[in-house]
Amino acid sequence: MEGETTHNIPQTLPKTAENQSQNQPQENLNDLAVIGNCSLTALVDKKGCIVWCCLPRFDADPVFCSLLRRTRDTGFFEVDLQNCKSSTQSYIKNTPILQTTLTDSAGNGLDIVDFAPRFRHYGRDYRPMMIIRMITPHKGTRPTVRVRVRPTFGYGWGSPEKTRGSNHIRYLIPTGTIRLTTNAPISYILQETRFLLEEPMYLLLMPDESITSGLAEFVASNLESTKQEWRGWTSNLTIPFEFQSDVIRAAITLKLCHYEETGAMVSAMTTSVPISPAGVEQIDSRYAFVQTMPLMIRTLTDLGQSSTVNGFLVFLSNILGLATAEGSKVDLQPVYGISMETLLHQKEVHRLAGYRGLGPVVVGNDMFQHKNNTVYGSLILALTPCFFDERLNTPGDKNLFDKMAQLGEILTKVYKEPSEVSSLGHHYLCKINDGLHILVPLTAWAGCDRLARISVRLQLKDEQTKWRAAADTIKQFIYDNFVHNDHFVVLTGENKKSAVVDEHLLRMPEYGLVSYTDPLFKNTLKVVETELLTREGLMGTRNKDGGRPDSAVLLTPSFWYVNSLWETGRRDEARALFDRLLKARNVHGIYGESIGHDGQLWGNFPGSLSLAALISTASRLSSPWQV
Repeated sequence: MEGETTHNIPQTLPKTAENQSQNQPQENLNDLAVIGNCSLTALVDKKGCIVWCCLPRFDADPVFCSLLRRTRDTGFFEVDLQNCKSSTQSYIKNTPILQTTLTDSAGNGLDIVDFAPRFRHYGRDYRPMMIIRMITPHKGTRPTVRVRVRPTFGYGWGSPEKTRGSNHIRYLIPTGTIRLTTNAPISYILQETRFLLEEPMYLLLMPDESITSGLAEFVASNLESTKQEWRGWTSNLTIPFEFQSDVIRAAITLKLCHYEETGAMVSAMTTSVPISPAGVEQIDSRYAFVQTMPLMIRTLTDLGQSSTVNGFLVFLSNILGLATAEGSKVDLQPVYGISMETLLHQKEVHRLAGYRGLGPVVVGNDMFQHKNNTVYGSLILALTPCFFDERLNTPGDKNLFDKMAQLGEILTKVYKEPSEVSSLGHHYLCKINDGLHILVPLTAWAGCDRLARISVRLQLKDEQTKWRAAADTIKQFIYDNFVHNDHFVVLTGENKKSAVVDEHLLRMPEYGLVSYTDPLFKNTLKVVETELLTREGLMGTRNKDGGRPDSAVLLTPSFWYVNSLWETGRRDEARALFDRLLKARNVHGIYGESIGHDGQLWGNFPGSLSLAALISTASRLSSPWQV
């Protein structure tokens, strides 16, 4: 087992503790673990209660949603040990299989093993809509438990009708019937009755289908096959010499954000968890954001995950095909659904109070309607590996290049046009009303630069000349308009005079426009430090006026800052800050999007961009392999 975490459960409770304690808001990102199989995911708290799970896919109506409820009265799935005194949790090494050990005040105990099956079966990827829970009493003990399964539908609006069979319960929800198959007494589960656990108990949440083999045999077989699948997957990772366990856990969690059916990579598994305790604008992150795609592709490539990259590139190629369809105007939106849905109309759902009561809870993402001129260059950057990585099954050809060139034509027209820009650090919208953000011409330059390089690869001399000239023109525009005194700024127009900076400037060397050692970048880094660092010495969220850092540390930009320190020769500082960022993960080594000044995680969870940034920074800072 990986490093175990023990939680002591307070024993001093009011007389009505049985009901009152269950209704208290208990959800805390710092305690949550993630299980899944690249088809579904679930979030599990420190006592083994499932508090969030969307079925049948990442962006669906949550069957369990107590993470966003004010009280835990419905929307959860728990195995409750009477008089529970402590809990210990850890993942089975190099897997997303979670083991929770609960112990009561009399020394009775049990283990809960939670996982979603995933392995090769009959030559195909087997990743069913299924969560398996195996509960085993400790030898020589007789724990008293109750099983409480309270699914919802309509984002907490209603509780489904239930029907029972001899060994299962059906929950009739609008999106389809789900079944709980078990060897436990059905009446006890329906009535939430406490009973002695004297032998292993199996709880399978799944579609309304029968199991063709014995329950114990089925669970044991799926558990072993899932272990072997994930251990094989991790054995193929390219990891740094240092920080190995940190990178492996981040890589596994990042993989769980990959919806393998279509290849999409989502930003997070939740909606409306605020980026800070200040409760700023809520966002549904269960979608694919174009602006982050190059970062994801780069991280997955560095991990040696060619199969995942292949799937993701297929998804991106399909988006490109949709955007450049013959007979229609070339149009690319900032965010897509996980099966390329284009209409993601946002609405508030009032049955859920929000994480820690900080509503509203939103479903959908209106960013799909916004004009964001950074997406054209971002998609070109993300697709560029098709032409250079020989390991991929999705090689670039003239047809793909011609479609990408259509995006390039747009870049040459819009790089001077102000547009809204979503922050790469946390996906919240930066509304630029009185100037042009540097990210627009920067991504335009990067897109034209990559088209020029691809032209060389394909031996297209005229195209090479064309796109190199375009890139040079945009580069000169950046230097003419986004340099203030001796450093870069992020806005043109009147704001340029106030030397506005933000975290995106730290990414300029990664795009290739400037080197980390360039005096202009070093001076920019100094200004960023002066304007944006929190009291923890990391990158902070902005206040509502877009001013000084406010109430939380942004994780992804903080990793960019560490990278900048490292590459500019300030390596001791970089290592010290990186160590602090590692310690800021939750008990399972997972991040959200930000950290409050009290050490609490914030933002939608798990934050795939934060995990990708951790992996990239760990690889950069690690010493070379030594054996």
